[in-house]
Amino acid sequence: MLSPQLPPLEFELSIPDEVSWHAISPAIESACASIGLYRTLVTTLKKYPGGVHLHYRRTPGIGGFGDMEGCVIQDVSKRGTIEITAWEQQRRVWVQVRSGCDAPWTSEAAAWIANNIEKKLHELVTQEAVGNNRNL
Repeated sequence: MLSPQLPPLEFELSIPDEVSWHAISPAIESACASIGLYRTLVTTLKKYPGGVHLHYRRTPGIGGFGDMEGCVIQDVSKRGTIEITAWEQQRRVWVQVRSGCDAPWTSEAAAWIANNIEKKLHELVTQEAVGNNRNL
């Protein structure tokens, strides 16, 4: 399991070769939405041509997170931003919290999101393998 650090922090995800790149975006959206984050920005970065850079936030004052499998987030009242970059050209996805964009909840939430996206992508590979074995 990935462990949170103090900002700035970055979690590089393991993307299985068998996963279609089109599965990445739904996995990101699902992981973020499941804990009450909403997307505030979709852009590109010159440094990563063809990549997509996303920002996710929580609304200040809104209560706790959704089901984060036992994680306890102390203070969700502070604003913060979790950044996710997906770069198809290099088959890379990473989750970041940068200094100045952190809040008491962002480190733990970023680690959970990274783990959840990886889990969803690896489940897709397992489901596809099971489906292919049934067709033999």
